[in-house]
Amino acid sequence: MVKLKDIAERAGVSMMTVTHALRGTGRMSADTRRLIREIADELHYLPNEVARGLRRRETKTIAFIVRHLSNPHFALMAEAVEEVAWRAGYRVYLCQSSDRLEREAEYVRTAISSKVDGIVMTPAQEADNRHLHLLRKLGIPYVTIGHRPDPDSFPGDHVATDNRQKAAELAAHMFRQGHRHIVVAENRDNSVTSQRTDGFVEELLRVGCFDETLRIREQNGQKLIEEILERGRPYPTAMLLTHQFVAIEAIEELRRRGMQVPDHLALACFDDFPLLARIQPLLTVMSQDSARMGSFAMELLLKRIREGIPSTFETVVVPAELTVRQSCRFPSQELQADKEGL
Repeated sequence: MVKLKDIAERAGVSMMTVTHALRGTGRMSADTRRLIREIADELHYLPNEVARGLRRRETKTIAFIVRHLSNPHFALMAEAVEEVAWRAGYRVYLCQSSDRLEREAEYVRTAISSKVDGIVMTPAQEADNRHLHLLRKLGIPYVTIGHRPDPDSFPGDHVATDNRQKAAELAAHMFRQGHRHIVVAENRDNSVTSQRTDGFVEELLRVGCFDETLRIREQNGQKLIEEILERGRPYPTAMLLTHQFVAIEAIEELRRRGMQVPDHLALACFDDFPLLARIQPLLTVMSQDSARMGSFAMELLLKRIREGIPSTFETVVVPAELTVRQSCRFPSQELQADKEGL
């Protein structure tokens, strides 16, 4: 069993410093605290009380570690997780990582110390999930939603949307509306947005209207519109986006310049939430069923708590749905901009 002494020797500090670092107390540099925690994770260190009593019995609690509660997608998911857990007699610790890996890892440690029976999480990233080794070692079930850790290094149950196929369907709808000059706002920050980008491109290639020069890196909506206008004629008639927030920013920037969606530029994006139904024009979206994703994840976690961790894991794909509104209609005029307005 790994002891505090082992960590102290490896880090070149005192045992008292290690104790304070792992408890989040004491005065030390952020680098020293981070180093000690990384060594503790690497050595799979657990406090004695956790190692002795972790699996003694159910606590009827689970942790839901979510990226951003300000995002309606995750908020709806959290409500569903809590509702399913409540009906099953479990209580939920809600933790927000704010897309910070270090905070997510700390919440995992806290959940272990609190002896939760399992964890549902929307991982902040996919490349570095070393903190999940602790869950595997201790036999604590977890289910991930959205971003997927490497299934070879961190096997586990997962809930997702078929992003590539649904992005292709969104591009196909844009094509059916008559658009042939379509911007693909490329986003490869993670596997989810990469799959959406691939789906857009593959469908446009299939129907013969993909233009490599109209592949633009997705950024905030204002900068996207600026780049489109600065490129000059011939202007595109439509744009495909991986996120709804960028679409809203683009609409606002077009309005600022005296232009409208879809009269000057048609838009379609992923994700939906109640506010979008009040934004003019109404946005055509590929809507993920956020609540259903949360429900499936919690039900799958309860199954693992009851039956134990299996030798093979499940991937649940929750279909998204195309919601057709006003923003994809073929423009009544070509996108135009005064040089003075640029």
